Amino acid sequence: SPRHYMNSTAIDEQLVYLQSTLDYAADNVMSVLIAMHIPLGDNVYDGSSFLEKEYQDIILDTIAPHLYHIVGILASHTHMEEFKILRLRYDEGAILYRHIGQYLTAGLSTSHGNSPSIKVFEMEQIVNWHITNYVTYQLHQKENEMSMAKFYDFKSNYCADIVLNNTTD
Repeated sequence: SPRHYMNSTAIDEQLVYLQSTLDYAADNVMSVLIAMHIPLGDNVYDGSSFLEKEYQDIILDTIAPHLYHIVGILASHTHMEEFKILRLRYDEGAILYRHIGQYLTAGLSTSHGNSPSIKVFEMEQIVNWHITNYVTYQLHQKENEMSMAKFYDFKSNYCADIVLNNTTD
């Protein structure tokens, strides 16, 4: 992040790992779900960038040739429930974009006033895998009793009126 020192050797090692994993997935026609602590893009809290522009651009350049294989990005860091859509260019010669969901889950810590939560993702494979829905559950404590309850599911709340035709004919 812009406010913290970054170890360039560790960054280089992680980028080599990401590149080789994405290359392997492409060569073997596999789908990839990227998990990272700090998300890409800007913080909705104060508009600041999560990563220094140089590093964010390197990550985006690394994943751009592999967008067809990337199912989504799981992130956290903000301790808040968020869903962001990344609009990424994947063809230098033309103006072609692919949209990738970035799914942030409130952490188990309550330090930001949030209820601890987890997400359960539903996925389907037609040609490649894709996320079809997710359900967020929150943990609550009342006196000495802990309980977990469904907070919401994405499809019912944001896509209730959308009918998808996933047939191949």
